[in-house]
This record gives sequence, C-alpha cells and structure tokens, in this order.
Amino acid sequence: MQLLVADIGGTNARVALCTVHRGSPKGMPRVVLGQMQVFSCKNFKRFSHLLEAVATTFALGGQQQARSLHGVCIAAAGPVVRGTCRMSNLPWVITPGAVQKTLGGQGAQPPVFVINDFTAQAHAAFILQQLEAARLFSGVPQRHAPLAVAGAGTGFGKALAVPLHRLVLPSEGGHTSFPFEEEEEFAFAHYLRKRTGRVPVGDTVLSGSGFAALHTFFTGQEATPQEACAALPGNPMVLEWFARFYGRYCRNYVLDTLALQGLVVTGGVAAKVPFLQHPTFLGTFYTNDKQEALLRRVPVWHLHDGRSGLAGAAVYAALKL
Repeated sequence: MQLLVADIGGTNARVALCTVHRGSPKGMPRVVLGQMQVFSCKNFKRFSHLLEAVATTFALGGQQQARSLHGVCIAAAGPVVRGTCRMSNLPWVITPGAVQKTLGGQGAQPPVFVINDFTAQAHAAFILQQLEAARLFSGVPQRHAPLAVAGAGTGFGKALAVPLHRLVLPSEGGHTSFPFEEEEEFAFAHYLRKRTGRVPVGDTVLSGSGFAALHTFFTGQEATPQEACAALPGNPMVLEWFARFYGRYCRNYVLDTLALQGLVVTGGVAAKVPFLQHPTFLGTFYTNDKQEALLRRVPVWHLHDGRSGLAGAAVYAALKL
C-alpha cells in the first residue's frame, strides 16, 4: 500500500511517501518510509502554498500519480473537528478537500485523512518496536491498560493509546493550566504570564519557547531554545526545573487516565534538551503521597525517532483503509 503522509507542527512540516505492509489480522502494519522532505512552515503563508510545494517535490497531482496513491494522511498540530484542523500555532485550516484538489489531480482521488498530530504519535506507539525508542524505566506494564503519549516541540501535546483495541483518544491537554506548586515556582508563573499575556499552560511551559523563557528567568538573558540548550552546562537550575515540570505534567496525565501500560515521551524538545536523563524527571514522575507504588510500575519510553509522526500517520491510514 502506497501512502503520502505528513506531520505538520508549528515550525516544520515533514512529508514522506511510504509503503505499508499489512500485518496479520491481529497484528500491526509494517511501515517503510521512503522519500522524505522537511519544509519550514514560515515559508508558506497558507496551507495551500505548502500543498503546492509538496505536489512539486513529490511529482504529485497528475492522473497517474493519483492512482498510485492508496491514501493520504495529514497529521497537524491542532484540534480536528469533522475532519478539519484549525492549527493551534499557525493561521492554517486543513481540510481533506483542499488536499484532494491539489494532490489528486484529475484522476481517481485517494482518500484523505486529517488527524491531530498526537493522534499520529499515539499510533506510532503501536509500533514502537519498528522505531527508534529507548526504555528509560522497565516497570511492569499492564497490557489491557492505556498508554500515555506526551511531548513538545513548538507546542505541547498528549494523547491516550490503547494498543490492545487499536484505539486512540486525542486531546488538547497542552492547553490546560500548568500546576505550579511551590512558592519559588509562582515567581516564574508570574514572569511567564507577563511575558506571554496568558495563564501558563503546558504549551507555554514545556515547549521550546517555555524552555527558553526558563533560561531567561534564571539568567536575565534572552535566548532562542537552541541557545538556551547550548548554555545548559553553566545553568544547571534551568535543566532541573524543566525536568521537574515535565515529570509533574506527565505524572498527572498518567494518574488522570490510569495509563498503566506506560508513558511514551516524544517530540523535538525531548530530542534536544536532555531533561529525560536528569534524575529529577523520573524522581518527580514517581513522587506521589498515596500512589507512588502504583506509579513505580509504569514503564517510561523515550520515542526519539524524528519520523514517528509520519509513521503514526501511516499506521492510522492503514488501519482505516
């Protein structure tokens, strides 16, 4: 099965052609990613402009190409309502009709799926063994329980996967208020609110911009997320606080959902900022006055494969077709 898949965040859009081999009736498909291209979203004023670039890059839009594709799946960072995504950090509206018009040409038009980006990440968690992932804590996974998937790039996202039933529950949990707990943290919350003009949420605390804001809070120096990461050796408190915040948000999500099959952390921030390796992350994740024993049975994975959103989009389409 030939698919075109895309993973569109607030900064970059990854697009790839892929081949999917169906598994057994109870198994998961095997995904083989082929030609891939990364587009910078800032170069495109509208989603239609990105589609035109994709059509040119992958030689799509003609009758022959349209017939060779079995499906298209677009995973985008924003809520999806009735098949339409209004992106959270870009002024783009993504619809199946727009994709078919540009990529389908005049030939037989392949089905188009538009899904939330963390719906894709959760489907990628179905095929962890096919991707680059590291197990940070073994735990004792409960096969019938949900699997929590969380991560950040330009924004923060999370979703719930139930592999046994091939079920994914998306969310916009990155927009819920962040749970600051200590007096010293409230000063940062006040600073962040003045900086952004918003009540701090997961999106503004745990994203790349949140990490950069934490650096500025401690050092007084403005920096990009990349510059803040490079400066970490001289600012250990930045990494410690970021690891604490991330561990707390993930712990709350696992407790909210009883995701006892495990926690999968993904996203560009986790790939670039070494907070998962800091002892404060797991220390915070497993700390709870009444449910620590329960939490210490939860396995923790780092899905550090930059192709995971594409692979997850392919799995979603394969299960639908």
